[in-house]
Amino acid sequence: MSKPSDPRAEELRRLSPEAPGLSSWQRLCSQDCWQDPTLLRMAEYLDEPETIQLFAEHEASEAYPREVLGRLRELGLNEILAPRGGTARFTVFHMCALNAMAARRDTSVAVTLSVNCLGLLPAYLAATSEQLEAISSCIEAGSFSSLLLSELEHGSNILRNQARAMRGKLNAAGEFVPVADAEPCTHYRLEGEKHLINGATEHGLMFACLRTRNFDRYTAESEVSDPMQARGDFSLFWLERGPGMTPVDRYHTLPARAADISGLRFENCIVAADRVIGREDAGLTIIHKTLMLSRGGVSALASGCLSRARDMAMTYAQRRNVYGDPIVNLGAISDHLMRMEALDTIVAAMSLKATSMMNALGLAASHYTCVAKLMACRLAEEGVREGQVILGARSLLRELPYERVIRDINLFGIFDGTSHVMLEELASRLALEARGWAQQSASAENLDTIAELGQSYRQDSQPIIDVLRSFRRPVIHPLVQHFEAMDALSQRLSLAPLANCTRTLFRMVQALVHNGIWKADQGTRLAAAEIFATLEVLSATAEVCDPEIRSALGLRPPAEHDPSWDEPFLAFAISWLGARNLSNLRQLLLRSGLDKDAQQAELAALIVAEGDLLAKQNALREQCRHALTAANSRCLG
Repeated sequence: MSKPSDPRAEELRRLSPEAPGLSSWQRLCSQDCWQDPTLLRMAEYLDEPETIQLFAEHEASEAYPREVLGRLRELGLNEILAPRGGTARFTVFHMCALNAMAARRDTSVAVTLSVNCLGLLPAYLAATSEQLEAISSCIEAGSFSSLLLSELEHGSNILRNQARAMRGKLNAAGEFVPVADAEPCTHYRLEGEKHLINGATEHGLMFACLRTRNFDRYTAESEVSDPMQARGDFSLFWLERGPGMTPVDRYHTLPARAADISGLRFENCIVAADRVIGREDAGLTIIHKTLMLSRGGVSALASGCLSRARDMAMTYAQRRNVYGDPIVNLGAISDHLMRMEALDTIVAAMSLKATSMMNALGLAASHYTCVAKLMACRLAEEGVREGQVILGARSLLRELPYERVIRDINLFGIFDGTSHVMLEELASRLALEARGWAQQSASAENLDTIAELGQSYRQDSQPIIDVLRSFRRPVIHPLVQHFEAMDALSQRLSLAPLANCTRTLFRMVQALVHNGIWKADQGTRLAAAEIFATLEVLSATAEVCDPEIRSALGLRPPAEHDPSWDEPFLAFAISWLGARNLSNLRQLLLRSGLDKDAQQAELAALIVAEGDLLAKQNALREQCRHALTAANSRCLG
């Protein structure tokens, strides 16, 4: 008698690519970092069947992935994290490549690795050479890092945080004695709790932002009347796990179920004054700079996770036969696949632009890291939903791996700052850009945005400490002129409508500021900021993916470049997302309260531009379907 078939095993096979190849992040990367032998060894280990089985076991039991992390240390992880002994790998590009590579395999492992990059950034920003030496020794001894910032009661308003470090000294008996703010201190007594901390139970090296002054200035109900003054109430400490530190019960999360998301309670924890990083009152300044850079790393996590979803959805569509032919050939399924492919490319491109800007400009790249954090995470969520529609009910089965990416992708949008925080920051930037646009237009006529951006894209990978400690003014390139310059270069992209969209957005924002709606209506501000961010994403996609623009920037062609696949999907991505953004701008114009005559003129121009992109999109759809069919034939062959 023949052995009965295992339908679950067959369904798993349909979702498992035999050789997934390079991710979009790797293919489009302009640097060789992803080919680093250490990263390749780690990727090979993470792809082993035994390791994949460990991922499943950890996910089911919610067990911290200690064995996997230990093996990654053995393979050279510390060379990426520690500032000595591995300088060639101690770069922004290597850290982001690590995030994208790990997130393509397992989110719990990826966020545990990424929190080390995040937790260590404050030290790389402001620690003394002696402190860095001691911190490096901890890392090389096997310690992982955590950033202790959030408190459950105060949410995103960290100016209200109450966990504290009281200034003092030790008396002859070795007992802690408080001192006044104006007096020098030799020690601090730590009290209070930090919650929703990645690694608070398992990691041995911690960076804690604690209140060191004005302990009773604010209550839970009070307003922070002077935020700039309140920033000086906080200091940053580097700590090794020890007496007076008690883990708080672990939280059970929907995504990344094996990650250690818990808390830490300080009770009469005495530490020496040399544990302060930077000035005593500079804690929040250092944290603000840390988050400005770490956002770019989150976009790499989102890119890796979306590539994992894309691999499964594409493989499933090629292998699933319901109506006599693989479902990849069905029109509706191919539409979902082409949008998913476009989103995978777009998210990778924006993450790579942010990584390049961070590497070249350091903290001056904050505008691009903010855009990447917001839009890469948001568009990655959309991409996973497209795959969910393709898989149908199978996307909800816990025995199959796609349900994990449905859960996991929700993490990145709130990791290191929620979307509302990002949008409000971008709204402020948009208002400044709109106000200066008229003056910039005249002076920017001779500005070569391609040459300027090319310098940043081509910058060799630099040690992260050098990047963080260099000072430059924040950089943002003028979008109108840049879209026009790229439109003149590209043979396949229609970018002039996006230049017109940017002009309309700036004119609308100028009017909204003038009539008071901008200040009074947060919803309008944030909607405009998202349109602005999407224009930046479209610009990054053209820069990173278009052959002529990429060449003009001085970048080599992508790895594994296939023009019959890459070029139609790139042009589709630009026309599809661009048309959608123009539609969103039209809707915002209609509810913006602008003068009727001006509104009608702007609407008419937008309708023409949107029509151009829609016509381009419709023509490209058939090319993308043909590419999907051809890829399916090669797969079956």
